[in-house]
Amino acid sequence: MPMMQQILPIATCILALGCAGSAPAPAVQPSCTEGTVLRIDNRTQSDVDILERVHSVERVVTTVSPGSHTVPVTPTSGGHYLARRARTNDYLAHERSVSGPVRISRSCADG
Repeated sequence: MPMMQQILPIATCILALGCAGSAPAPAVQPSCTEGTVLRIDNRTQSDVDILERVHSVERVVTTVSPGSHTVPVTPTSGGHYLARRARTNDYLAHERSVSGPVRISRSCADG
């Protein structure tokens, strides 16, 4: 019985740590007085759809051509932004991606 009392807490910790990394962390939403913008660096050779995903529902916010863009947005609580090749299901990035052909960052319009 003492062995079981030692194994249970260890197993619980292992399970908790394993599950903790499986879901993406919610995006930090800045508190902006002048509004929120997405800064998008599209380093592909094609247009890219920028989507906002809230739970499992996605909506296209804008479509951008190759290059750097600043797009004003009104974020939805719990939502995060994704990029995909225009009019396809070929996803390229999410706003927490640190590398790849498209980068999306959320910031305040006044900063």
